[in-house]
Amino acid sequence: MTHSHGTKAFAIDKASIPSHTSAPVQVLVLGLSRTGTFSMTDALAKLGYRSYHMKEAFANFGRNHMEYWHEALASKYENQHRKYGKAELEKLLEGYTAVTDAPCVIFSDELLSAYPNAKVILTNRDPDKWLRSMDASYYTILSWRYWHILAAADRTMIGPYTQILTLILSFWTQGKPYNRTALREGFLEHYKHIRSIVPPSNLLEFHSEDGWGPLCKFLDKDVPEGPYPRSNEGSYTADRHWWAMPVRTVFVLGKALGFLVPVAVALAAIWWAGSGR
Repeated sequence: MTHSHGTKAFAIDKASIPSHTSAPVQVLVLGLSRTGTFSMTDALAKLGYRSYHMKEAFANFGRNHMEYWHEALASKYENQHRKYGKAELEKLLEGYTAVTDAPCVIFSDELLSAYPNAKVILTNRDPDKWLRSMDASYYTILSWRYWHILAAADRTMIGPYTQILTLILSFWTQGKPYNRTALREGFLEHYKHIRSIVPPSNLLEFHSEDGWGPLCKFLDKDVPEGPYPRSNEGSYTADRHWWAMPVRTVFVLGKALGFLVPVAVALAAIWWAGSGR
């Protein structure tokens, strides 16, 4: 399917056009996953921002966000003639005033172009500690044999989500998603790139241990009560994905049984009628 001018149609083209009555994206957190982006999401929430983190793709599953992000990543990775730009991103980010984490960070250049007045935060982490964190999250999840079996059966959530994770790693490794050396190089290259295109006056280099002070000063916000959030540490991500497997297994089996039951009833009725009883 193509548009009249010959460009490929996207699934997101059918999504409603944003009303533009809500505030636009005001903060772009462009540090990679596993650099404190979950904690930053919680911190920004306390400061009055609504952030689009990876978890929002699940929260908006009913609005096809998983499908849209897979489409966005695939079109960019494959360097298709048409890719996601401001119009498509605005549909995904309507109602949000900040972005954090992948898959948004894959579109750093597009986001900077779409929201030129947004303030930019670069969450940082030691590269070697980051690699260990990636091993404990992305790579641990993708190492589970049953996860891939479920991905083949669950074509609406786990399937596309697994493809999203693999595409994200492919972006950061120049097409070598399981190469840790390439991943480390991709990490360093990303940070170098962001620093080269964002004016220092509009960029906050941030480590989670920096706490509220630098963040609130940069965003011109009062410091809230309580310590700076420390979320999604250790095995939290892998643990949540582990428990997602039985939940989605029940869903997939229930859907399959929902199809098989009427078929079985119909076959039983045919057999009954043919038996002459």
